[in-house]
Amino acid sequence: MIGKSIGAWAVYIFFGISGYLITASSFSNSVPQYLIKRIARIFPAYLAIQFVTAFIFAPLATLLNGDSIAKLWETPVTPIGYFWCNSLLQ
Repeated sequence: MIGKSIGAWAVYIFFGISGYLITASSFSNSVPQYLIKRIARIFPAYLAIQFVTAFIFAPLATLLNGDSIAKLWETPVTPIGYFWCNSLLQ
């Protein structure tokens, strides 16, 4: 552990605290209640990231590549398909 960067220490501390909080939460709730709370906490952010990726980053990447937005909708996986499949965890 000696000689690690401050970034490495920050990661160790983050995972240590995170692990403690997740473990404490699992011990203070029943399994179904714990899972419902975890899903309710994580899934909205997951959906937001999927939305940003499909409808902001993908068009920006298409434009930066020199193509038109119309080409994005001709791909095998359109932004709507990407968002829909990932939202359903497929």
